[in-house]
Amino acid sequence: MTITVNPDVVGDALTSNDYVVSANDPRPNVSDIPMSWAMSVNYHFWPDTPVVACVYDDEDRVTVSLGGIHDDLTLFLPADQLDRLIAVLTAARRRLP
Repeated sequence: MTITVNPDVVGDALTSNDYVVSANDPRPNVSDIPMSWAMSVNYHFWPDTPVVACVYDDEDRVTVSLGGIHDDLTLFLPADQLDRLIAVLTAARRRLP
């Protein structure tokens, strides 16, 4: 079952572009969202995956780096988008046993 997360249930950080789907459900069609470029990355997160969060107080943002020298993926997140990511992951976690 594909659902759009209800902001009233999870928090104000969610938008209409946030989805939580079950593994065997079709993914939402997000191809109509205008982007100046496109990239797709699959990253497997394991217990020994390093995670480094760097807080930039003066810029109201964080970077979250996953992995090390050979497999780094870094997210650049303004505070509001960090809140949004936390809300989506929280909604997804609540669906797990």
